[in-house]
Amino acid sequence: MSEPVWGDVPENTTGLRISKIIDNSETGSSVTRKFLYKDINGQFSNVIIARQPLFTEVLNKTKTCINNPPPGSTGGAIPYGLERFNYYALTSSNVNQLNASHPNMFYKSVQEVIEGKSTIVHNYSIDTDYFGEVRKGVDIKSAPWTNFGWNNGREVLTKYFDSNNNLVRMVENNYEEDNTRKVQVDGFAIRKNYDDPVIQNVTKTCKAEDLDDTIEATYCTTNHSHWYLTSDLYKNCHASGANNVTSVYKGACYGKNIGDVVVFEDRLDNLDVVQYKNISRFDYLKSQKVIDYLGGTSVISQTEYFYNNPSHHQLTNKKTTKLDLIVNE
Repeated sequence: MSEPVWGDVPENTTGLRISKIIDNSETGSSVTRKFLYKDINGQFSNVIIARQPLFTEVLNKTKTCINNPPPGSTGGAIPYGLERFNYYALTSSNVNQLNASHPNMFYKSVQEVIEGKSTIVHNYSIDTDYFGEVRKGVDIKSAPWTNFGWNNGREVLTKYFDSNNNLVRMVENNYEEDNTRKVQVDGFAIRKNYDDPVIQNVTKTCKAEDLDDTIEATYCTTNHSHWYLTSDLYKNCHASGANNVTSVYKGACYGKNIGDVVVFEDRLDNLDVVQYKNISRFDYLKSQKVIDYLGGTSVISQTEYFYNNPSHHQLTNKKTTKLDLIVNE
């Protein structure tokens, strides 16, 4: 048996891409820019697909089970439980909502070919957003994502080639995020699946008498037909061979503090909750390095950018260093 071989496998991806742009001037001349979604020496595109379109979803159908009132009763039907089954929902619109501010596919390298003149290769950082955290129930496919991909789509490297495919210039960009200016607000996507047939409080505020509250539950472990009596309020099984076991459970407020609010999770069964984050970030171009290739000689200049005033986000200073060590601030 031969050893396994690891490698990339080409896969076709669908999507809308710009093939070319034709600029027509008033003089009648035109410039055609073609776009190739791979590096200049690359065989395949380097692409990340953030979310695949989805048009089906598994959902739960829940209905209330009721007992009809006795004949002659003036009361209404009495709910006593739930009946649930799964079904597939087929939609004509995309369930996986895509971000309206950017496309669903991200290319790491894009060639901009100016016919008969030059080629520019754009290289981008790729870092997508991330889905939220399911806090209750199941995932909500249409819920917003957390914007973790702050540096997604930043042009980190640009190469310029002449008509003979010789490298004449290279620009490197270095971006940074200032974490001291980051603000985060949590959001929740909530879906109500059905109306609870029995209205109950889903939270409780703990009082002093609740802090050491316990609950006893007795059950018979014998595998037989159980027999209970009203004399002990149906606590113990009185059938022959009964083995009654009593367990003590802590109350919801046991060990809590006065004023604490506890949640009865089982009473939130009808909700799906997904938590996501809206993050306000301050990111900026920290430095830029430019290399020009002139007659076989490289000329390097580097510029640093500073944002040192905490009162605003404007550029406060920049420093440019050239090959001859001349510094301009």
